Amino acid sequence: MLDVATRGSARCLGRDDIGHLRPGASADLVVWDAHKISLAGAHTDPVEAWLRTGPARAMTTVVAGEVLVDGGEPRLSGLGDALTDHRRVSRRLQRLTD
Repeated sequence: MLDVATRGSARCLGRDDIGHLRPGASADLVVWDAHKISLAGAHTDPVEAWLRTGPARAMTTVVAGEVLVDGGEPRLSGLGDALTDHRRVSRRLQRLTD
């Protein structure tokens, strides 16, 4: 499965400069929580169930070697400001559609 997710995906894109998990490589990685309740309908294939239901949130996300999500919590500088802006825009949009 790891080979399919790394080198196999790179081959599908026609690239040989990505798809490697090794020191010095650009590390983009996401670890999803496969909680038994969210995958309750998976009888034989949890991957298919995950694709059909979609995960609620990533538990760990690493981009270019930097941990952006750890333990399900974002570790992004400026996140508070981005959420404040998001709330402001959301409120404005919701007033427009009422």
